[in-house]
Amino acid sequence: MTRTYPKQCERCNRVFECGLSRCWCKDVPVSDIQYDSIAKRYDDCVCPTCLAELTGNHSDPSVSIFPD
Repeated sequence: MTRTYPKQCERCNRVFECGLSRCWCKDVPVSDIQYDSIAKRYDDCVCPTCLAELTGNHSDPSVSIFPD
């Protein structure tokens, strides 16, 4: 059983579940460049929706890792 706890997304303020070392985010493909860019902008975790938008793992091609 994976324990989770609620966290608040630093980007959009949504509350989401974090699983620590067995978290959902470990399954999201993130390149080194994307990781560095995200780490420079945010000090803590982002929610699944924001991570998908920031990494391009979503269905909307207009969303960019470098929003205006």
